[in-house]
Amino acid sequence: MKKLIVELPDPLHESLRRKSALLDKTIKEIVTDLLRRFLAEPLAGKVRETGLCGLWKDEPGSADEISKKILSGRRWPTRKRPEW
Repeated sequence: MKKLIVELPDPLHESLRRKSALLDKTIKEIVTDLLRRFLAEPLAGKVRETGLCGLWKDEPGSADEISKKILSGRRWPTRKRPEW
């Protein structure tokens, strides 16, 4: 079993401590239950889709070929040199 250390603002921790005592549960039980419910929620419709998944079509090549291809497509900024 792994440990998780979380820093909470004092008012939040105090509220959590009081409510856990009223419910006769440990803080660990409450937090574990909250995390389980949070992780069980489906992500459908909540994840921003870009439409770019699976669109990369390229032939594999050597590292040098790939680097040259990437660098050739970049637009390097040009600075104007000050005229002294």
